[in-house]
Amino acid sequence: MSDKTITSIENGMSIIELVISNGGMTQTEVREELDWSKAKTHYYMKTLRKCGLIVQREREYFAGLGLATYGRAAIEQTELVHPLRTVVDDLAAETDKLALLAVEQNDEIYYVYQSEAGDSAGERNLVGKAREPHCTAFGKVILANVDENRREALLADVEFDSDSQCSNTSEAELRRELEQIRENDFAYDEAEFEPSIRGIAAPIWDTGGERLLGSLGVISSEEPLEDPYSGTKAQRFAKTDANIVKRFAKTARNKLDGGE
Repeated sequence: MSDKTITSIENGMSIIELVISNGGMTQTEVREELDWSKAKTHYYMKTLRKCGLIVQREREYFAGLGLATYGRAAIEQTELVHPLRTVVDDLAAETDKLALLAVEQNDEIYYVYQSEAGDSAGERNLVGKAREPHCTAFGKVILANVDENRREALLADVEFDSDSQCSNTSEAELRRELEQIRENDFAYDEAEFEPSIRGIAAPIWDTGGERLLGSLGVISSEEPLEDPYSGTKAQRFAKTDANIVKRFAKTARNKLDGGE
């Protein structure tokens, strides 16, 4: 398959990403950042504004509400969201933590549904946020369980940085953790992507147990999550957060199969 793409679409997306990441930019700032001519920048931004993808307030441009329409549609059309809403909400209620549903798309992990919980982590809206696969429990459990070819493709894009908060600073170290995740059937992260946020996630499989669909889990910023890797065998039947998450992941699979 050809790698050829449409440059004009990429250019438009570059502008949208800039105004979002910077919390608003003037046309001059966009032009200087992209090193474009004044006319090129003007016509691109005029077109995006006409489509409702950016909006002008005084001299600055911001993300337009038209993006929300596409964002909602993308979330609603994700195959797991509609059937598993109640499962995620029930998980949050039982653990008193923020529960999330995540999927892998275009080499990144996206949160596609979140419940509300009594944890301050619930004050932020994570739906639609992208994360690198190797830096969160939700991503690592997907990375551990996808088929080998897909896992190798994802690992090829990982850049290991000793200054990163990610717990793994080498490919060998990450591969060892992925083996442990497959053995334990859950993943854990301790403030890897965001300071003070800890998470536990388990895989969601299709009804035949052959295709990985996503991951389900909880995060907490107030109430510490005990490291579930310590004494895993001894805690196999205990009511730990890890075991609760694993139980709800199985419930999700049954739900997709039409069960209760």
